[in-house]
Amino acid sequence: MTVFWPSPAKINLFLYIIGRRYDGFHNLQTLIQFLKYGDKIKIIPRKDRNIRLITPIPEVLLKENTIIKSASLLQSYCRYKYQGADIYIKKSIPIGSGLGGESSNAATILFALNYYWKTNLNDIQLIDISKKIGSEVSFFIKGFSSFISIDKSIPIKLKKKWYIIIYPKIKILTKKIFSDPDLKRNSKKYSLKELLNKPFKNDCEDLIKKKFPKIRKIILFLEKYKKPSITGTGSCIFLSFQNKLDANELFKKISKHLYCFITESTNISTLHSFRSDFLKE
Repeated sequence: MTVFWPSPAKINLFLYIIGRRYDGFHNLQTLIQFLKYGDKIKIIPRKDRNIRLITPIPEVLLKENTIIKSASLLQSYCRYKYQGADIYIKKSIPIGSGLGGESSNAATILFALNYYWKTNLNDIQLIDISKKIGSEVSFFIKGFSSFISIDKSIPIKLKKKWYIIIYPKIKILTKKIFSDPDLKRNSKKYSLKELLNKPFKNDCEDLIKKKFPKIRKIILFLEKYKKPSITGTGSCIFLSFQNKLDANELFKKISKHLYCFITESTNISTLHSFRSDFLKE
């Protein structure tokens, strides 16, 4: 039986930068929501130590690919000498879109190979490994929509919504946004209750619109219909709706002009739901 493990997307409903640390990284306050949309990954275990990505991602160098990084890190925990993998990916999440594709792929690989290689690590141990890959990977391993404030992550149950996600076909590297001297870095720190009662904003949005005129133009177009928002440090823009009917109605209008799709939110990651069901079988 062919098994495809889900690798879900996310969006940042708000993102505030409240300072820069001595190590160059930033202190953030952000609210992250899972989506029922993402990549799919298939793994065929090998009886050697080779880790091969059979469907490479052209935009990402193999040595920088989080799929290979994750598998290589987990391999050191294998009980048996000869354990490798052939990895296939059906890519739906665009690179540099702000939807968390690379971090999500890393989490899915850790979950799947932990099962196939029988390393029997718990999620806390996988989170420790994930810190060597990227700062967002632990969010995908924890698997619940969360409010992140500096170094604290608080699971939060959010009301289900529907989203139109617009991809302007622009790849934005996170490090380029966070290293830009014009990035806003002085937002005030608030409690979650205060933030939920304020209009949601993304401190990266003004810089992204300035650096990418095409994105600014799309946002101006969308503002005729509804308030658009940029997710994370990426290029994707989202519109939120209380129901699918309203989302479909606007989708019919704007999909003639823009590359976009409709998806539903979920508080529990589809990866976590899949793993729970898969391990019961």
